[in-house]
Amino acid sequence: MKAFKGYFAKDALWIKLLLVLFFLLIGMVVGSALSLPINTGNEVRDILYGQFVTSIFTFVVSALLIAYLVKNDDENFFQDNRFPSFSMLIYGVCFLIFLMPLVELTTFWNEKLVLPDFLHKLETTIRSLEDEAMEITAMIINRKGEYALLSNVFFLALVPAISEEIFFRGTLQQIFHKHCSPGVSIWVTAIIFSAFHFQFYGFVPRVLLGAMLGYLFYYGRSIYLPILIHFCNNAMAVIVGSIIGFDSTTQQMPGIDTTALYSSVLFSFPIVIVIFLAMRREF
Repeated sequence: MKAFKGYFAKDALWIKLLLVLFFLLIGMVVGSALSLPINTGNEVRDILYGQFVTSIFTFVVSALLIAYLVKNDDENFFQDNRFPSFSMLIYGVCFLIFLMPLVELTTFWNEKLVLPDFLHKLETTIRSLEDEAMEITAMIINRKGEYALLSNVFFLALVPAISEEIFFRGTLQQIFHKHCSPGVSIWVTAIIFSAFHFQFYGFVPRVLLGAMLGYLFYYGRSIYLPILIHFCNNAMAVIVGSIIGFDSTTQQMPGIDTTALYSSVLFSFPIVIVIFLAMRREF
């Protein structure tokens, strides 16, 4: 196995991307196969355990194998050897808070998107698939029980935050960064990150969140920063949804007054710019 360490380090970008696709598909197949026998007698528990196993093999195991094959000995792809500074933690939390109005507004716009008439069948299929996914999410988040909220935060917030950041920011963005500028690598990774969630009507806001996480990883120089902020974003949605009730008909946060978003975006977006410039200056 040692002979293959860094074997593809000097290869072209397209070869590395083919390698990423190969291990991603293998991870999905293995993870899905291992999750099939799971049968605890509880539908929600089976779904959560299955997602956990699939996430580990799809993202974490494949990321570790890819990084082993494409990085040089002196490279630390995952930037896991240092914790972010206190100021970067503050920037990250503020970045998330003040970006949320724009994320919610683009969610509203994205959900209202109507495809041309000749793509009507495709649109119907997409909406049907997303409605089914939202119903499953609502069933999980709205369930009651002594440890329901705690398990939801673990499976729906913590596990995706760790596994997805290791793969998308810690591996894929780093691969792009070796061949492209930081901005290109961050935004291309964010687009792929959003597309991989297979939620067309939440595509644009998830690109924004992915770009934010990419900049936090780049400027913070630590994988722990985007993991933490990704977790905070997921946990906030899970906790609010559990308290207020998750609405399966929309991807917006429950209780959001859409008309108020326009004024809040006008207020918050300049602050986002200031935070971004402050992060870049500290870098």
